[in-house]
Amino acid sequence: MKPSLDPEKRGKIIGVLTVGGTFALAAQHVGCSRATIFRAARLDPNFRKQLDAAMASTEIEFLETIKHHAGKQTMSWQAAKWALQHMNPDRFARKAFTIPLDDVKDLISQVLDAIASDITDYKTRVSVRRHVRALVDVTIRKAKERARGR
Repeated sequence: MKPSLDPEKRGKIIGVLTVGGTFALAAQHVGCSRATIFRAARLDPNFRKQLDAAMASTEIEFLETIKHHAGKQTMSWQAAKWALQHMNPDRFARKAFTIPLDDVKDLISQVLDAIASDITDYKTRVSVRRHVRALVDVTIRKAKERARGR
């Protein structure tokens, strides 16, 4: 079976990650999907190690920049801080107010129950529930895709 990413493309992916790029950017740069990169990494432990090392080296460099410039009157540490916040928002960025997914689902169920209590026709009630659930499912799926697309 032919490898999904040739050595040249793998090198370009590592290069993008080394300078702080994301998997989405690396995939776009070489003309593949993020899933292709993850599949190649799963099938090739050496490639997985290279990806991990590339991401770690960038993060370490930014952390060292912040430490080096701490207390100095310079803009370099702010740039490194910005990069870390955007590369790893779960670790470095301020947390946005969010509602846990289970709470959202509970709220939707309560809203549907309230609506259903006023709809006496069974077919209409079932149809409304189905349409609202479908809208919620699409919205949740899109939110998850955006979260993975960092």
